[in-house]
Amino acid sequence: MQKNNQKPHAFFRSTPLVWGALMALCMAGCAGGRYSPESHKKIMALKETHLQFIDEFTEDDEGKDWELLRFDREALQVGLEFNKALEFAETLADKQRILNFQLLKNTFQDDRALIGKKSRLLTPIESETLLKPTLKIYEKALEAECVRTDGPGVGELCIPSDRWRRKQ
Repeated sequence: MQKNNQKPHAFFRSTPLVWGALMALCMAGCAGGRYSPESHKKIMALKETHLQFIDEFTEDDEGKDWELLRFDREALQVGLEFNKALEFAETLADKQRILNFQLLKNTFQDDRALIGKKSRLLTPIESETLLKPTLKIYEKALEAECVRTDGPGVGELCIPSDRWRRKQ
């Protein structure tokens, strides 16, 4: 029995938070509509486009130069791809899917802003640092799509690609 001036043991204080987090994760994967192969393809295409954008504005052995107009033009084009994908998600009227696509769009906007603020090409180390969380976000978005009803589950279709990891 606990005295009035004592707090409950940390286990008992954190248990509701743990259960709440587990319930939220379960609902995120289980809630919403069925698996959409089209949605899966769009996530993969956005990932490819986003990572190409980062790669395009990273120093390489070819001696690329920073060009603000090219950066703005490509950022606008990639941004349009994210807008189209978000519009697609909205046609499915699935709140969880819309949130996933919005998160991907926001991630691109953050990366674009970071590169634009530097007004120069990223170094390979900066690029690798930027890629790590970006790849994780796409991995989670793909997993969220794949674990939906009638989805393939987390497996071969949802394994993140190592294609964009730079050789050390």
